[in-house]
Amino acid sequence: MPSVGNRLTLLLLIICSALGAALWQQTRETGVVATPKTTEGTSAQSAASTRNDFRAPPLVNFREISQRPLFLSERKPPPPPKVERRAPPPPVMPLRLMLEGVVLSSQEKIAVLLNITNSEVIHLTLGMEHDGWKLVSIEKSLVRFERSGQTQELSLPE
Repeated sequence: MPSVGNRLTLLLLIICSALGAALWQQTRETGVVATPKTTEGTSAQSAASTRNDFRAPPLVNFREISQRPLFLSERKPPPPPKVERRAPPPPVMPLRLMLEGVVLSSQEKIAVLLNITNSEVIHLTLGMEHDGWKLVSIEKSLVRFERSGQTQELSLPE
């Protein structure tokens, strides 16, 4: 024999099912559910539309909350991230040469250069290096060196 609690549960289930069926039938016939009146005399539908028009306040109003995080025991903001400061790359030493002449022949091209630091005359062909600077171009009155992505041109004095 079912107990009183089981009977009451079964009765409440039947009542809820009947009310649900009646509500479903009403919306099916009219397409609109009756809205209850609020205390101010407006319908719940207009109250719902004002709820949809809600705008959140700007985040500036919550600055204190964001500065004191809720889930940290000290309630202090986390320390700012450490930024690694890398030393700037060492400056590329300028080319300490002066173009004295250019030899252009059918077999090869030679740049005649004067080392400014020790007054030594240097002869370089294409692809040769001096103090890390690589000779990449020899023209009639101009030579071009490259080093670490930088380019330096030397021209004949006038």
